[in-house]
Amino acid sequence: MKTIVLGAGQVGEQICRYLSREDCDVTVVDTNYNFVRRISEHLNLTGIVGHAADPSVLKNAGVNQAHLLVAVTSSDETNIVACLVARNLGSGARTIARLRNQNFLEGVMQEHGGPIDTVINPEREVAEAAVRLLDSPSLFDRRNILGNSAVLAGIRLSKNCPLLNTPLRQMSELFTDLAAVVVGYRRSGSLVAAASDDQLFAGDEVYVCMGKDDLERTLHLFGKESVPCSRLIIVGAGKVGIEISTLLDRQSRRTSVKFIEIDRKRAEFAAEFLERRVILNGDGLNREILEEAGINAADAILAVTQDDKTNLLVATRAKRLSESLTAVSLVNEPFLAPLIDQLSIDSMIDPRDTTVSSILPHIRMKQITRVGFIGDSEAELVEATIGAGSRISGKTIKNAGLTEGVMVGAVRKGDQVVKIQPDTRMREGDSVAFFALAGDVPELLNLLRPDEQSN
Repeated sequence: MKTIVLGAGQVGEQICRYLSREDCDVTVVDTNYNFVRRISEHLNLTGIVGHAADPSVLKNAGVNQAHLLVAVTSSDETNIVACLVARNLGSGARTIARLRNQNFLEGVMQEHGGPIDTVINPEREVAEAAVRLLDSPSLFDRRNILGNSAVLAGIRLSKNCPLLNTPLRQMSELFTDLAAVVVGYRRSGSLVAAASDDQLFAGDEVYVCMGKDDLERTLHLFGKESVPCSRLIIVGAGKVGIEISTLLDRQSRRTSVKFIEIDRKRAEFAAEFLERRVILNGDGLNREILEEAGINAADAILAVTQDDKTNLLVATRAKRLSESLTAVSLVNEPFLAPLIDQLSIDSMIDPRDTTVSSILPHIRMKQITRVGFIGDSEAELVEATIGAGSRISGKTIKNAGLTEGVMVGAVRKGDQVVKIQPDTRMREGDSVAFFALAGDVPELLNLLRPDEQSN
């Protein structure tokens, strides 16, 4: 599949990396020569230096032969115009654009006569990730998978976890009616796929897939509770913070939210827009402001300003003032991610990963319904519908040819999430969630392709 990626920033580079790994014909376009050179030197693709909305640049990139055009430059206007120019040049490529401005989100979709087939809004993706964490603040990661019928939970194990020093296979043997499986864990900085004889230790970060109805019981087995956050402090009343508040308002349960915003004009705007919320104008690093916001009574704090270092410092400061508090930080720069554990912050949200995760299902084969990244893109959570022609269709898990780095996390047959066993058979139409280490993803995708497309 020939794909043109407009924008060679962090998101564009991530998309290019995965597409080139899957042997796609990729061309990347950016005005920044250094960005294009860096990607071209490390990946098997064509790099073009130029403006993404320039008709001559798009022609040179082969827009009329392209199957897909992904516009992820830093400018909403450029992304929209680039898709429009591609249409005017007669390109039949499917168009995907990243748009941040809420005013642009309506009227640009193709079904409304606009030039864009699919719009990705980073702030909304980040807000949804934050709200999922607030639903289970004892987790450092939570993803709703398989159409919200199952959950991937990231659990940091304490020394009081009842399942320590026990082979994982015993979990399945002891709890025969529990649709839950440990798919991977991080120990000493390394992420590995779980094996049945592996044992867990205090300090491990464990990824567990389970049916949604089994969440509370599974967390209890790991010594955790599933109590949603009811009192929240959000530091940063920008687009992300306001979107989080809006999503919380749509929930049936009530969440008390207080904002801290350092910019006075932004605080005044938020106060007018969010009539039911308390907006404090001040510095989130200031102890007095945090205490005025009720830090000692809050269940969680979200640091979602536009500055990564501020977010990390705010979350760290809040955690030291209230150890029982769940502290979540928004982190855009990948090189800052390792500081999360060192600073004792409970969880981080990476806009790059949430954005790319929402784009990849539109790029890959139709059998792939959703993709999520684990850690610093060290692994992927691949959700797929089993097709009749795939090499995996009709096979049991133990005979499916899965590599050691791939685990089946959840299987939904019809409306039911079933318990995973080695002899569980994956049939046509089943929805399956796979945990796959990055190096094993290409082979997993090969197994999911129809036979005539397999390598």
